[in-house]
Amino acid sequence: MLRLLPLRSTRPPTRAPLPWRPRSLRDRRAARWAAAEWRADVSPPIQRARDYVDTRVGEVRTLDELADVAGLSRYHFARRFRDEVGVPPWAYVRSKRAERARSLLEGGSPPAEVAHETGYADQPHLTRDLRERFGRTPGEIRRRSAGQNRKDVQDAEAPAA
Repeated sequence: MLRLLPLRSTRPPTRAPLPWRPRSLRDRRAARWAAAEWRADVSPPIQRARDYVDTRVGEVRTLDELADVAGLSRYHFARRFRDEVGVPPWAYVRSKRAERARSLLEGGSPPAEVAHETGYADQPHLTRDLRERFGRTPGEIRRRSAGQNRKDVQDAEAPAA
């Protein structure tokens, strides 16, 4: 005897949100990137590109340049980099650039020199990026590393005239 099954289930679907499942697309991406960002098992071409960025952060100008270092096509490189490292290649370059700029500023370098050395177009570009990433301007980063919490003032106590 042949028995036909109904096309649709007669039970209502039970899809309660799972506590470990990120709810938004941003949360899912952040969870994936956090899990994959520091993996040591990246392929040699991707590792070559990461090493290139780490050593020449101020010289990296295009995605094609990184793809040539890795020996892959531009699109294949971008997909593999994102899958293996956890962030897109240009986001990785920008984060390394900002980290390098922050360390130079904490070392006491002037913001204009830091902007030029780390590959920013100009000092306002550096200022926008650091304020967006760290919540502080280059001058604030530099002053806090020197132990000063306020802007320099010529004379704290003005003489009575």
